[in-house]
Amino acid sequence: MKIMKINRSWILALAGTICCSMSAHAGLTPVATTGSWDGEPYPGTLNTVMQSLTGNSGYNVNSAANRVDDSSDQVWTGTGGNGTATMLLTIAGYASYSSFGIYNLSDPSQKTQIFGGGTSPNSTVSITVPVGDFGFYLDTPGGVWYSVNSQNSDGGDHMVTLTTATDQSLNLDAANLDGWGHSGGTVAWDPGSYILGWEDLTAIPGSGTDVDYQDMIVEVSGVAPIPEPTTMVAGAMMLLPFAAQGMRALRRKRTA
Repeated sequence: MKIMKINRSWILALAGTICCSMSAHAGLTPVATTGSWDGEPYPGTLNTVMQSLTGNSGYNVNSAANRVDDSSDQVWTGTGGNGTATMLLTIAGYASYSSFGIYNLSDPSQKTQIFGGGTSPNSTVSITVPVGDFGFYLDTPGGVWYSVNSQNSDGGDHMVTLTTATDQSLNLDAANLDGWGHSGGTVAWDPGSYILGWEDLTAIPGSGTDVDYQDMIVEVSGVAPIPEPTTMVAGAMMLLPFAAQGMRALRRKRTA
């Protein structure tokens, strides 16, 4: 019975440590809910755009239930076969000049364009997913921005990722989207597909930006974000003392 108590305590300690390590880098980059320079009064920031697309006036892009943690959406991988990308909206002065695609993490100059400037909403293309991990980029007249924050010139987070737990239909006919390529039709949004919202100016709040994250909005499928490596390493390192303590306790019990 004593051995069971030791093991149970060890397991509880491990569980607590895992929880701590998983949340060590947790956080959501704040998306403005008002004040878009190019989207006011409508369509507004990404928050208002998603309310229009989903038909849900209570939708909140800053809710953890609707987001991928921003420490975990920087590096991506394929989920088998080719993926797809669907242009939803580009609400920006740079809309006609911005391009979106995949880049090589070790050499950001190696890019594969998916959408060019002026791509119409509801345009869907197949993505040839690279072997191994990759990132997404947004190339604008104001700079090239990457999904990996540290590779951006301002070190900021220029891409937020939305996720859904249920099948949804995104309505591109929503009245509040008029004037921004209003092409009509609906787009399916299912679990396992992600919506990427981009900021094309500096992503540091208070540094001459509106952090509206609706400058380009793309849905991707057949790909998935992967956890930040430093988070996993930190978690493993934190577990080591508990593993050693547990092994010592079991060894003492066997020799008693």
